[in-house]
Amino acid sequence: MFEIERSSKKTLHELISNCKRSDRELAKVLKISQPTVTRVRVWFKKNQLIREYAAIPEFSKIELELVAFTFFKIRVGATKEALEEIRKKAEAFIKNIQTSF
Repeated sequence: MFEIERSSKKTLHELISNCKRSDRELAKVLKISQPTVTRVRVWFKKNQLIREYAAIPEFSKIELELVAFTFFKIRVGATKEALEEIRKKAEAFIKNIQTSF
């Protein structure tokens, strides 16, 4: 587990939101130097905190659909409170997926 400083977390967040931006553009947005952005990005890659850069297609425009299944394991005899907690987690998961795309 790595402890990441605040500016590095912000850099990672910006890379996640748009990985195609140059280090110079990221530096302007983050109000830090371009060499700092480059150093942080290289450190992320070296320590395998960034696996790859990916494009997320607009599935509706290319006539493809994304189907995902999520399974939750519920033990026999689960309490109402436990079932309610599972329901809330499932709803939060679905909401997060819908807002990600």
